[in-house]
Amino acid sequence: MRMHPGSNPDRSPAPARGRSRREETISKLVYGSWR
Repeated sequence: MRMHPGSNPDRSPAPARGRSRREETISKLVYGSWR
């Protein structure tokens, strides 16, 4: 596992995007519930 800025073969844009979207939704729900 090499740590290179801008070059991550292990990391895929698909799962990262999905995770980001999921996190965003959760944060939105949490903020909505709290606010």
